[in-house]
Parts: sequence; structure tokens; C-alpha cells
Amino acid sequence: MKLVLTNILETLVLASPKKAIEFASVVSSKIKLGNTVSIDFSGVKGVTINFLYIFFVKMSKECGNNFFKRICLLNAPDEVIKSMDYLKENYKELDNHFSNIDFCIV
Repeated sequence: MKLVLTNILETLVLASPKKAIEFASVVSSKIKLGNTVSIDFSGVKGVTINFLYIFFVKMSKECGNNFFKRICLLNAPDEVIKSMDYLKENYKELDNHFSNIDFCIV
């Protein structure tokens, strides 16, 4: 199932903690139904580390650590990849799991 961030969150900049929690709820509901979710970053102009951290921690709490195997990131800008590298290096609870995320090539 493909989820386009800009359509769901109605913003081009992903910064709001509230939006991170909202999006985590949408994704976790799909994963709990057994779906694999492709998160499409098309049109996203900016992403904060805070947004990504809140999203991934909320997902981990909602779906357990195996959720990382059930998502794929599409059209992720370099900023997202660099932010995920930062989180991986500085937040050890996420470190083990990021290697399971696929960056899909479309």
C-alpha cells in the first residue's frame, strides 16, 4: 500500500510532532492489518529530525520493532537519509532497526 505523505498530512514540510504522531497512527493501522506500506516522500520540501524520531518511536511502540521490515521509503530526499543516519548514530534504540528499512527505487 502506497501512502503519499503530502496528501495525508497536507503539508510540504514535515516538522510538527502532532503530524508525526498522526502519520504513525495511519501507518501502524495499515501494518496491523498485515499490509506492507510504501511511504512516498514525493513533493516533501523538508523533514526535521524531530519528526522522524517521533514517527519511528511511535511506530515501534504501536507495532513492535518488526515494523521496520514492513515499510519502504519511496523518493526519500537526501535530507531524510542523512537525518536517519544521525538518528542511527545517536539513538541506539533505533540503530538496530534502520537496517531493515528499504529505500525503494521507483
